[in-house]
Amino acid sequence: MSAYLIVDVDDIIEYLEGHSATPVLADAANALRNTAALASGLSSPDQLNAIAVADWNKYHRPTKNGMNVQQVYVSAGYDLFNISERKYMADALLTHYFPLDDESKIDELILATSSPDLIKL
Repeated sequence: MSAYLIVDVDDIIEYLEGHSATPVLADAANALRNTAALASGLSSPDQLNAIAVADWNKYHRPTKNGMNVQQVYVSAGYDLFNISERKYMADALLTHYFPLDDESKIDELILATSSPDLIKL
């Protein structure tokens, strides 16, 4: 079974900052991965292909509260995918993770975003 979770990190951080005084990004990253694995019918989150998409140049240093965003997602088991221009996000992911000449079937594709940039995928 091939299951993917693609998380729009910029969107998640913006959402958490708007709804909480102290965003707990590690909890959100782990909860998304665990829930996506469960929804996909996988016996373990380790069987899920979790991808964290962001302009990682924005997060190469710890934030004001000392959180290292890249390390949060790496520690939670995500692949980091850098994209600096959001309008190319879906195309870049398709090219990198889902090439047209690859005949493997994707059973589940879960997107964690509210942005239309990724919904095109």
